[in-house]
Amino acid sequence: MLEFTKITFQQFLRDRKKDNLLMSRPEYAVSVRAKKKPTKRLIGVPSTEAVIKHGLELISAFLSDYYYTIDYPEMLEELLKYTYENKRKFDIIAAMSCCEIGDEALTGITPMKPAVTNKT
Repeated sequence: MLEFTKITFQQFLRDRKKDNLLMSRPEYAVSVRAKKKPTKRLIGVPSTEAVIKHGLELISAFLSDYYYTIDYPEMLEELLKYTYENKRKFDIIAAMSCCEIGDEALTGITPMKPAVTNKT
């Protein structure tokens, strides 16, 4: 899951034919206007207050269950010092939030191998 504002990185992946690695925007984060045009595939989540707070709730749930798995001092430091008012200074928390949102979006989806096509 990518933050929607990372347009340059999206273009970087498109140029290299790797844009299939980007996740579509989760249904809860799609605006009413975008739902009227379902043909456009929106990438990433917007940085709205609702999405940020949802991501923080997911991080909190993760920490409640798996705090002992974090073995990255910089992440622990940001988790201890994080405040919503200074959120722009905490890149690791933003990345962690996107990971948790992406994980939530993939809940219940079974991974499968892509179909192989023969080029003859």
